[in-house]
Amino acid sequence: MSRCGGALYGYYNNDSLVYLESTSSSESGYSRIHAYIQNGIIDLVVLEEHFPDRDIESNAMDTSINYVDSKRILIHRDNKYEMVYKKNKLQSMNDDASMVESIIECVNSMRTELKSEKIDASMR
Repeated sequence: MSRCGGALYGYYNNDSLVYLESTSSSESGYSRIHAYIQNGIIDLVVLEEHFPDRDIESNAMDTSINYVDSKRILIHRDNKYEMVYKKNKLQSMNDDASMVESIIECVNSMRTELKSEKIDASMR
């Protein structure tokens, strides 16, 4: 379990972390992060979310829940991260710097957690 992303799994190639996936879920939805790592650099991050739509005014007689699926894709270019896809729409390349920073901090935190909890699957 990651403090930042829930259930956490890391995949290694020749003892080097190449991919991590985390899923945090509740009764109302989930959040999932996929991070691809190349030569120690977070190359691509995909953040998927599925939660109730809080923007729709609820009707007391309506018991249905509308869900919103969103996806954010971050890529590493020229030593910086850029969000290129958000809420299922292509974005400008420098959109929402604080969100990008928090997602990258979360992935780096998960990388550190994986180092301390690494289990060798070949030993099972």
